[in-house]
Amino acid sequence: MKHVCALLLCLLLSVPPVFARPESPWPDWAESALSWGVERSISQEFLNAPQETVTRGEAAQLFYEAAGRPPLRGMSFF
Repeated sequence: MKHVCALLLCLLLSVPPVFARPESPWPDWAESALSWGVERSISQEFLNAPQETVTRGEAAQLFYEAAGRPPLRGMSFF
């Protein structure tokens, strides 16, 4: 009897949960920030990895996207 119960338990544990919510990299308390980013058309590169470190160049891109991608005027190398 113990073997049958152990076998049934193993089978139940091996079945993936049907009603499980997909795991999001964003914590529940930051959902409003995620919706803000989607609303502002922030690139998925940033939205898919909220725990990653951001370089200065990526921060500049993030600010540019958050500002609505305004048109660039002229070229500046410095």
